Amino acid sequence: MDEKYHNNKDPYIQFLKNWLTQIMNENKTIFVDDYHIDEIVPSIPRKIWFNLSFKIYQEYRYFLENTCPQMDVMLCIDMGESKTKFSIPTFLDDHIIGNSDVPPSIYLFNKQNTNIIDTLKECILLPNLITDDTINVFYKEEYDDNFFLLFLFPIL
Repeated sequence: MDEKYHNNKDPYIQFLKNWLTQIMNENKTIFVDDYHIDEIVPSIPRKIWFNLSFKIYQEYRYFLENTCPQMDVMLCIDMGESKTKFSIPTFLDDHIIGNSDVPPSIYLFNKQNTNIIDTLKECILLPNLITDDTINVFYKEEYDDNFFLLFLFPIL
């Protein structure tokens, strides 16, 4: 990982604090909002999209668990487009992004948001991709304009 981004948590957490403040000021009780990783970390090299977005996702989850337990985050990774179906992923690493030119997104949401729950019900749980006891990985294909779009949702 580039040294410029390594062990530099404070800007990520500050971004999350600002994001939470903005949401609270809007008085939304049930919401979902997202930022792509390149909006959180401008000029991020594509080669570290996955690793850095996963790291930020984990930091945000920890922060929210300890400061704002009614909120959670989800990491959404567009794995690229294809005119044929992809194989379900068998491992999590930077190759999972495939040919996508869309940076991963971090979604912030209220845990009572039924849209998130409904989306996850449409997904397939991939138990072989669970990296620890706190993260589940879900897979979903969406057919749009002759392309299959793949998303991964690491979430508790």
